[in-house]
This record gives sequence, C-alpha cells and structure tokens, in this order.
Amino acid sequence: IEHGFISAPATAYYDDPVTVTVTPDTGYELDQLYYSYDAGGGVHEPEITIENCQFNMPNFDVTIYATFKLKKYNVEVEEAIDGDHGFVQAVPSTCSMGETVTLITSADTGYAITTLQATYEEGTTEVNLPLTPAENDTYTFVRPAADVHVHWIVSKVQYTITVNPSEHGTVT
Repeated sequence: IEHGFISAPATAYYDDPVTVTVTPDTGYELDQLYYSYDAGGGVHEPEITIENCQFNMPNFDVTIYATFKLKKYNVEVEEAIDGDHGFVQAVPSTCSMGETVTLITSADTGYAITTLQATYEEGTTEVNLPLTPAENDTYTFVRPAADVHVHWIVSKVQYTITVNPSEHGTVT
C-alpha cells in the first residue's frame, strides 16, 4: 500500500464487526477501502467497499485493500487590511501539496500592496511561506500539506514633490 497504512485484527468470527484503522501519509487521504475473499473453488468475490472503516466478517477469509490520493488544500485570500483598493487572487485556490500556487496582485492607481504574506499552521505555530517574485506583479509558492492563508495590506502611495530653485523669486 502506497502513501498510507491500514491495520485490522488478524482474525474475526463470522458476522462480527471488523474495524479497519486507516493512517494516510502526510498530504494524502483515503481514496478507496475495500476487501475481497475467495468464495471457494478459486472464485474470487468482487471488491466490496468498506464503509466508515467497518464491515461485518463474511464466512470466508478476507484480504483488505486501500488506495490513497493526494489531499486537496485551500488557499484563502483574506480581505485587504486598510482598504479595498486592489486585489490578490490565488491560482489555483485548491490544490495538492507540492503544486505551485501563483498569487496575482493588483493595486488601484495611487495605491500599492505593501505587505503580502502566505502562512500555514504547523501544529500551533504559524509558518511563513517564502514567496518567489514572478512576472507582472505575481508571486509563487509551493503548496505545503496544509491550508494556506494569504494576508495583504494595500496602502496609499506617498509621492515626492520637488521644487526647483528659481533665480528671480521663491516657490513654496
């Protein structure tokens, strides 16, 4: 079994409930859980889906199987702090660990995105993801095995006024 582990009792009596313990690897989730058995004479019964990790023991020996798939995680772009004068969009907004996520940013005229941060929770610790600048005000990061929160601040741009000195008067 790749990307996870399953365990179950080694034996059970006919019609007893059997509970299967499923432990996916980090970044994976259970895709299918089923069993099959030999009904005698070499005739194998089809795969029988195990619901809620439990089934009743048939009157044959069984073999349990599981498949795991990459888990999908969300990227939540929070509302801008200090105003609504731009946007940040995550593409894709849902994906699996190891995939690249692009943050597309834009600020209204006279405004700039002054802070852009992507974080995720690792236990009780908030971890900052490194953002790699790309073309046209975009940034990328590699998706961890967790939901990601994007925080951003948009601020007014302060422009400089320069007065050229004049020979025959003053300008203020």
